[in-house]
Amino acid sequence: MLQNDKRSVYEQQDVNLLDLEMETIRSVETDFSIILSELSEAQEYDGAYCCTYEGFKNIYRFVTRNTKRSRQPCYLVLYTLIDRNNDVPSASLGDRAIRILKDAISRSLRCGDLYARYSYCQFVVILPGASDENAQKVAQRVLECYSSYGTIPGIRLTYKLHPLADDE
Repeated sequence: MLQNDKRSVYEQQDVNLLDLEMETIRSVETDFSIILSELSEAQEYDGAYCCTYEGFKNIYRFVTRNTKRSRQPCYLVLYTLIDRNNDVPSASLGDRAIRILKDAISRSLRCGDLYARYSYCQFVVILPGASDENAQKVAQRVLECYSSYGTIPGIRLTYKLHPLADDE
């Protein structure tokens, strides 16, 4: 029965992917230079890669599969802005802080790292290839960069780390 359930899930996933592919179908192309030009970024970037949360979820799923196969370490980091009561800040209070956090993340991470806004007061980050110790250092570096902008009264930044290998 489990085997049939799995097959059903995969068949459904294939149908959904085929539907999605039909929406973005392209003309036939055999010249890799054209394909690579479409895939390439318009300019070079130094910091981490920022994307929408929907894009982040797809990349997360790919990275998780690759991490399980290759057994390379990888961490997920969740940054959250909180107020004095350890609660989420009001949107008006958190607006400036979230812009600073976005900049701190972009400046502090490697170009191979990925981040997205999760909520109005949170960002989620993938650190491919980061060991326990390195993930902790990176998370702390973002915290220090954020703090270097000066404090915003009543708002502080916290983070949580989660190894992707634990997602099995």
